Amino acid sequence: MQSALELNDDEAKPLLLMARLLRDRAVIRETQEQYTTDLRGTEDCRRQYLAVGGHLGEKENGVQ
Repeated sequence: MQSALELNDDEAKPLLLMARLLRDRAVIRETQEQYTTDLRGTEDCRRQYLAVGGHLGEKENGVQ
């Protein structure tokens, strides 16, 4: 299995998709703990994406 640091930008895009999925799922979670866990996962995925040289546009930064 490849680590996030070995991925190029195109291969790392699923990290952004996972971050988006976790952020959206957090909204419908039943407990504060689940919500917080999903938001932490979102930030972890975004950090990994940036670590491999990905660049976040305004939309990915939460500015719409």
